[in-house]
Amino acid sequence: MSSEDIFEMQILNQAKKIENEYKKEKERTQKLRKNFEIIAKKICNFKYAQKQLGGKNQILSMKDNELRDFIIDNVLEQKVAFMRSLEEVQTLYFQEIAEKKQLAKRVLELEKELNAEASGNPLKAIDNHKNVNTDSVLKGSVPNLRTSSHTLENLENILTIDGKVWDIPNELQKLNIYQEEMIKVMGESGYSETRQIYDEVMKRMDVQETTLKNQMAGLVENIIVESELVSTFLRRNLNLYGLTGLGEEIYRHLTYKNPVKSEKNKLKTQHSSLKHAYSIKDTATILQELGYTNISIDSSSNQIQVSGGNRYVPDIIANFDANKKTYWEVELAHHKDGDFFEKLQKAAKVTDTIYIIAPDKPTFDKLKNQVGRYRADLIKKGLKTQLTIFIGTMNHLKKREIFSNAECRVKIG
Repeated sequence: MSSEDIFEMQILNQAKKIENEYKKEKERTQKLRKNFEIIAKKICNFKYAQKQLGGKNQILSMKDNELRDFIIDNVLEQKVAFMRSLEEVQTLYFQEIAEKKQLAKRVLELEKELNAEASGNPLKAIDNHKNVNTDSVLKGSVPNLRTSSHTLENLENILTIDGKVWDIPNELQKLNIYQEEMIKVMGESGYSETRQIYDEVMKRMDVQETTLKNQMAGLVENIIVESELVSTFLRRNLNLYGLTGLGEEIYRHLTYKNPVKSEKNKLKTQHSSLKHAYSIKDTATILQELGYTNISIDSSSNQIQVSGGNRYVPDIIANFDANKKTYWEVELAHHKDGDFFEKLQKAAKVTDTIYIIAPDKPTFDKLKNQVGRYRADLIKKGLKTQLTIFIGTMNHLKKREIFSNAECRVKIG
């Protein structure tokens, strides 16, 4: 085969390759064009059809960039039209509110007239109604003309918090199904911890945790949920959530029920700080892992009456077994000696053994010294108190060292 034949063959092969690549590119371009037309058909309004009818099909004659711009312009036009419609709906809504006020006013006037006729004393009838608030009629719609099967009635559509006015129906429209479910979970359970809230929502819905994190951030941003950050020895940067006043009202509109108090707000009222409260909760979790039962961290149910009309309120009460209760204090070494000594004296009237948990070694050392001063104070005052104090860190407790380590045991009396 001559060099010319070889060269000709190479040219033919190259031409064939270019032709194949051209066909592939043409198919890809046609496919992209088809996708453009499908998108236009799905999201554009009647103008897309107008471009195809009444003569030459203008859609087919458009270049790709022209079709792209047509789609964008059409969607923007639809958005503007939607916003106008929304404004019209809002106008109608406020007109309806005004009409309801007029109706409520008329209902009150009719009641006065009827009562006046029934009593035969028009002046008395007017006196009986002169303090009636027209707005109160609106809250329950027109009285005696309708009944509700819901648990709550008289729901507020307009809510004012710190001078800001909230339109509850409008706020409800902004929520998606994931945000609604999180609000329901928080209102029903009082859960404040992220893990508890997300786990419960994921039981009810097919949703990823990442999605819930993003949706929770939106609820916080819109002041429907409040967020607080706390760190304990076991958990750093623990996000705690609770419904705001706006969130509680939205929950009522979603469920027609009152929300329960959030765990974080409940614990905050019972303990000195959220850090202390959730350190107590972490300790209770360790006790549960160690096999303790009937664990209570609720200060209202942990109150024990002692002599002198006083009460001893341990941070935790837990059953070691069916017959033996144990009493636990979680301390951050913030108590002054007098308050600390008084609490231990109250404990000694209830039990012969008390357990004190510190978050870390520095706090443990401070508390050991404070217990030493307590023992010295008893000797100085000649008080005969019998009390065994087991004191340790959370790590001591997790490893059960608090029960066997001599450093963790202090005998009083």
